[in-house]
Amino acid sequence: MKPDASHHDPRQAAWSRANEAKRVAAGGRRIPGGILPADATAALAKLQQSGYANSVTACISRALVAAARYVD
Repeated sequence: MKPDASHHDPRQAAWSRANEAKRVAAGGRRIPGGILPADATAALAKLQQSGYANSVTACISRALVAAARYVD
């Protein structure tokens, strides 16, 4: 099966690469993918449904920053 070419936008891809490079230059870090345990998946879903942040990455990022403040 051939992928739908209408979903590939070179401008979007270029923007994404530039945005990632900018975030890395500002101290960001690419993290590996993986499988979240069921309890973490449920917590992430609850955070997203509550409007805690607008994406999976944003929810995880905000929760990590909040947790780091808690341990300081």
